[in-house]
Amino acid sequence: MAIDRPAILRNAEKLLRQGKLESAIAEYLRVVEDQPQDWNTANILGDLYMRAGQSDKAVEQFARIADGLLRDGFLPKAAALYKKILKIRPDDGHALLQAGEIAATQGVLVDARTYLNAVAERRLARGDRHGAAEIRVRLGSLDPADFDARRIAARARIEIGDGPGALRDLKAIAADLAQKGRGADAMVVLQEAAELNPTDEDLRGQLFTAYVAAGDLEHAEAYATASDHFRILGGAYVERGDFTSAARFLTAETAADNPELLLKVAEAKLRTGALDEGLAIVRQLLNQEPARGPAITLLGCDIAGSVPEAGFAVVEMAAETSVIEGDWPSAAAALEEFVTRVHDHIPALMRLVEICFDGSLEATLYTAQSQLADAYLASGGAAEARVIAEDLMVRDPSESSHIEQLRRALAMLGEEDPDRIIAERLSAAAEDMSAIPDPSTDLSFSAPADEPPTFVAPAVTRAPVHEPPPLIAPPEEEEFTAPSKTEAPPAVEIDLSDVLADFHRASAPPPPPERPPVAAEPAAAHDLDQVFEQFRDQASRASEHSTARSEYERGVALRDAGRIDESIRAFQTASREPRVRFHAAAALGRLYRQREALLEAVEWFEQAAQAPAPTPDEAHALFYELAQALETLGEVERALAICLELRADAGEYRDVSLRINRLAKVQTRG
Repeated sequence: MAIDRPAILRNAEKLLRQGKLESAIAEYLRVVEDQPQDWNTANILGDLYMRAGQSDKAVEQFARIADGLLRDGFLPKAAALYKKILKIRPDDGHALLQAGEIAATQGVLVDARTYLNAVAERRLARGDRHGAAEIRVRLGSLDPADFDARRIAARARIEIGDGPGALRDLKAIAADLAQKGRGADAMVVLQEAAELNPTDEDLRGQLFTAYVAAGDLEHAEAYATASDHFRILGGAYVERGDFTSAARFLTAETAADNPELLLKVAEAKLRTGALDEGLAIVRQLLNQEPARGPAITLLGCDIAGSVPEAGFAVVEMAAETSVIEGDWPSAAAALEEFVTRVHDHIPALMRLVEICFDGSLEATLYTAQSQLADAYLASGGAAEARVIAEDLMVRDPSESSHIEQLRRALAMLGEEDPDRIIAERLSAAAEDMSAIPDPSTDLSFSAPADEPPTFVAPAVTRAPVHEPPPLIAPPEEEEFTAPSKTEAPPAVEIDLSDVLADFHRASAPPPPPERPPVAAEPAAAHDLDQVFEQFRDQASRASEHSTARSEYERGVALRDAGRIDESIRAFQTASREPRVRFHAAAALGRLYRQREALLEAVEWFEQAAQAPAPTPDEAHALFYELAQALETLGEVERALAICLELRADAGEYRDVSLRINRLAKVQTRG
């Protein structure tokens, strides 16, 4: 039967005013029992219990109200009631715990820690270690940035038997520390976790990464389990220069998909004496990617500092790959780099000489021969040094170092009078050279060495030619004088037929040169300086021609390699020699035309036109290109004149007739 709540409350208030406290409490209790959710009446009842000295009953009412409000989400009101309870009973565990949770939810972390720590102490005081550990776990979850509390919480999980939870928390703490740049602290936490579960693969991986990042490779080894770990360790030891340790972790199999790492594996093997394994890896790399030759060359040169023979084997492989590719300059460059690092290495110098000879790299060949002679002298190989020095001296007697090398070799061989032998050798070589004309076969230059035929461009008037840039300025020539910068020279009236007639005359074999008189006394009696002078006089033209040919060949190689500026300089040097001028000047004209430097192109084409052409076809092609360049420049009259002469001599050559018609119309329009 429902009670009359208003009447009961009115009666309770009347009794309270009459001083009848117990009777009033009884009336309020009837209402609360009938309506337990009447929090206001329950609060009045609790206060009356306090006035009556019944604190336990008061706390019971306040706690029941606070718990109800907490369930309903009225956190501030619930917190106020829990604080009210704590004033009555400061060590009330339930009120402390609930007040702490509400403070944590509201973000008042200082209050939350105060309440929860009080709970933990109360539980420890009564011997409840498990309960206290639970509170420490809760404290660790309050603030993610409080790493100390989180670690304490993780240890507390171990106390309550939650090992997996502790391991999970420690990993999370370490990850957060590492993210904040506290690698050393993270490593300490990970080590603590590893003590809980040494076989956890994820944990071992985190420890490995942390130790490697800290540069502590020795401790990192203890946690390396995966193939990636071994590769990382090996690479790190290589970077440190500890190739012995690197070799324990790096293998060709683990690095097969990583060429850069594979190169490090090869280096580690080669430096630790595993020559066959290292060279096999180098060969594998070169077969897969021949373009890695330069990198492998540098590797060999670096290794040569500590293991010369291993370094040479690597460089030789790189050079051999370049030879197979037909890239003789790169092959020579690899060995040149090696002998620069490892002086007097006879096998490397012998291979360099061989490559230079097979690749027709004459300029490099002479330098390599000289180095090889010095190496033989340094090692006591006087006989070999003598052979090389004699060859170099005969080729270039003006170079005193060659003569000095020969003198040293002869002295080492026990010769009493080295100068006499040198004089005899030079004298004999001079006689041989004077008796044999220079064939000049490589470039098909048929003109005699001392009288090149005059090969002049057709009747044209040359326009003023601007000075080319200093880097590619044309060389000075005795046979060719550049026109004035301000006025054009008079036209030269020579038919192309006359030019080609000169070519046919030039193709005839030259008369054999007369042999110089031979002195009656033996060569050994000549003064050595006189013998040198005689030999130089007779060999100068051949030496100049040989140098020009070498420069021309170098220019071709540089041009084909895309090194155009260097190629231009080489062709300019070669063009100073009359017998090489046609090819060198023509090559310069084509390079300048490709660069759209047409004034310079015309100038070099004209220089080529004044040199002997090897064949009529090459002469026709040159004049056709000259006419093209002139037409592009707008020099219609000059281009037309060359085309007319070209058709007169070569007939319907290419599109020369169409070009003549077009140029004639342009000239008529004026």
